[in-house]
Amino acid sequence: DGQTQPFTDVDAGRYYGDAITWAANSGVVNGVTDTRFAPEAAVTREQMVTILYRYAGLEGADVTAKADLESFPDHDQVKPYARDAFSWAVGAGIIQGNSNGGVTTLSPRNSATRAQVAAVLMRYLEQLRIPASNSPVGTDFVVLPISGEWELRTGGGGVGME
Repeated sequence: DGQTQPFTDVDAGRYYGDAITWAANSGVVNGVTDTRFAPEAAVTREQMVTILYRYAGLEGADVTAKADLESFPDHDQVKPYARDAFSWAVGAGIIQGNSNGGVTTLSPRNSATRAQVAAVLMRYLEQLRIPASNSPVGTDFVVLPISGEWELRTGGGGVGME
């Protein structure tokens, strides 16, 4: 396939080897350094948002929505690489912030909880017009990127992923 594995800590034989190679070569992910990916590390909220933003751009989705992050008291904690991604995710309604005691924060450096990932993924799929199976937006159709092509599947069936 001509793709190279840029990270010394990624075992190509592990279940994630091919996925990380693809994502790195496609520009969807970067390492924590030029040569290290940290595959067993937890993902931060800013890393998660950046991965989704880059993938959306890769697929030609509209990533022009922007929000002013200044309204969040921790906006200055967002690392430079993730600022555009967070601005897009908030502007598109994918990220709504963490509310705690009446204060809503971005919490960019916190790990994403399983609940947060589920909510963000559902909103992300809705933004890309890819309704998740049993989503509140319905399941009349699902559009899947398959090998660079788009495939439309009709009906209410869910789509399994490994």
